[in-house]
Formats: sequence, C-alpha cells, structure tokens
Amino acid sequence: MQKPTLVVPIRPPSRGACARAPLPAVYGLAWAQRAGRACVICGQPLTTGAVSRGWIYGKHGAHRLDVEVWCCPKTEDP
Repeated sequence: MQKPTLVVPIRPPSRGACARAPLPAVYGLAWAQRAGRACVICGQPLTTGAVSRGWIYGKHGAHRLDVEVWCCPKTEDP
C-alpha cells in the first residue's frame, strides 16, 4: 500500500505586490505593457481596477520614450 502524499496548494503571488515593486526601465517593456493593456510588473492582462503607477521616462537619441504604466489592482490576500 502506498503512503498518502501530502498535497499543498500553491498560492500565486499576491497581486498587490505589483503595486509595491520598483518600476523597470522603459526599454524592456512589451507592447502591451507600454500600451497600458498589461501589468508593468507581472505582464498579466489588465481589466477593471488597474492602478496607475505613474510615468517611466526614457529617450533614444532625439526620440522620447516616455510612457504611462499601469499595474494590477491592490488586492491583498487575508
């Protein structure tokens, strides 16, 4: 007879962590992150309740790469 295995559910990281994480450089962002359609930190698609994280500034020669970025809602696990 086999020993029963212990199954521990894996909790995804708290989505509120995205609101506290430091902002990345503008150069490494994906199109969806630059367009405000995905979280700037984790890359998950955004729906309602997205939180503005402000602006990331950058430039490439004479071209400004400034972009307003958004992150996941501030929901903390109890």
